[in-house]
Amino acid sequence: MTRRSRIVWAILGLLVFYAGLWGMSQWWEKALAKRDGAADYSPDGCFRVQLFKPFWLLPSSFHPQSPPDGSLERSWFVRWEYPRFFRLYDNRNDQVLGESMIYDLVAYGAPLRWGHGSDLDVSAGMIEIGTTTADCSFNRQDVQVAQSLIGSSALASRAALPYRTLKQWIDANLPPPPTGSSAMPNPVR
Repeated sequence: MTRRSRIVWAILGLLVFYAGLWGMSQWWEKALAKRDGAADYSPDGCFRVQLFKPFWLLPSSFHPQSPPDGSLERSWFVRWEYPRFFRLYDNRNDQVLGESMIYDLVAYGAPLRWGHGSDLDVSAGMIEIGTTTADCSFNRQDVQVAQSLIGSSALASRAALPYRTLKQWIDANLPPPPTGSSAMPNPVR
């Protein structure tokens, strides 16, 4: 083996090593991520969104950044202020329903938006997180009563509720529904 062929093999070996390291870093930055703060729960209590801090070994300026809407190209050597990503879970079985890419929340983040009606998409500003399912078993009227009693901001954050799901809170704090033909009027207009 000549000196020239050894140099070529060494360069090729380093390229393969660095390509493999880059591929593994794409996996471990989400797999080894740490939770950041409390989860946000959907108004009906069926779903939750958790924020995560990616596991990065290199300084943030070595990670490329691109906007969620794809309007600009990926930028390298950009300063990240608050790199995070979201995961959407189903509270009934803890299944992951969606996961966002890693974005700078200072530049692209906003309050969570839960889909309404036939729109089942969950997003935070321009960041698409995932899609919920339409088969939530909670009673919508009970949710409206609970929202009127505890306030929608407390319900949205759920930080003050010691219950795992909104259904448990409703069962523990609201009277049972009336029986017979008379239905309880909806207090929320």
